[in-house]
Amino acid sequence: MGTTVGPQFRKSGYPPVSAKGPNDGSEFHSTGLAPHDHFEFDRQPLALVADDEPLVRRLICSLLARRGWRTVEASDGVEALGLSIDEKVDLLITDYEMPSISGLQLANAVRQRAPEVPILMISGYPACVVVARSHGYLFLQKPFGPKELMSQVEILTELQAGDSSRSAGRTTARRAGVTAR
Repeated sequence: MGTTVGPQFRKSGYPPVSAKGPNDGSEFHSTGLAPHDHFEFDRQPLALVADDEPLVRRLICSLLARRGWRTVEASDGVEALGLSIDEKVDLLITDYEMPSISGLQLANAVRQRAPEVPILMISGYPACVVVARSHGYLFLQKPFGPKELMSQVEILTELQAGDSSRSAGRTTARRAGVTAR
């Protein structure tokens, strides 16, 4: 015979699975995984892009998608904060100046909940670099090109992968001098 598998679906999380061995009568039961459990095979990383300028959001998302990222977009800080709670975000790229809550407030809230998430602050206002740096965020001045953006994303993801904690990544970034364009 064969192995019998019977999935059952729940309202949230992954479906529980039951299986019976063909000859020995052994059984396996799983209650499923919670949506944010870290048991995922070949999951593409997810970037949350928050900017009140639709064209900027679309361009950033397009560049990230070409490099294998999944993306979600938010047009303001409140929307982005909600998405960061609902999704397991691997990268946050946020404009500094946005309606409702600022990019800085968003970044601080995300860092408080998920300190391992790398954060890139972007803005057309040069004065924002001082504030972003003082909070330990990488900063990229608008307008920027595709190579500049992807270079900053690579720096952030390498720091995140190589450091055991987010604070160590911020210290390494400052020492490497990568906080300014």
